[in-house]
Amino acid sequence: GTPLHQGQLLRTDQFLVQTGACGQVKEVGKNASEERLIVVSSQEIPDDPVSPTIEALILLHSKASTLAENHQLTTRLVVPSNKVGCILGEGGKVITEMRRRTGAEIRVYSKADKPKYLSFDEELVQVAGLPAIERGALTEIASRL
Repeated sequence: GTPLHQGQLLRTDQFLVQTGACGQVKEVGKNASEERLIVVSSQEIPDDPVSPTIEALILLHSKASTLAENHQLTTRLVVPSNKVGCILGEGGKVITEMRRRTGAEIRVYSKADKPKYLSFDEELVQVAGLPAIERGALTEIASRL
């Protein structure tokens, strides 16, 4: 899922119908200006090179990033704990290479720093950068999950 900032209103249904993914918007803050968690999932088809989940994630990110234009964005992905190793890699080699290749700031929150709205088996991955840089990093991260 990807939390959005600044009380942005996105019509997620149009992206989800377009991509074939399923989605749900959840309030995670106490007021309307706080983050929202957009849960995106789909039935993946092994022979299909385009993942509906990744496509929906990128379309939602593109819509949200139109508000930022040439400003740095921060997007957070909620990732199952058993998949974080796919992002980190042995000794942090994978995440270091993704940072180098994409130019994005990529961080996996420690268990102590993760938000209270996450369950015990979820981790938070934060990606920051200009919209195009961030989009490349999000695509790479999502494709590893």
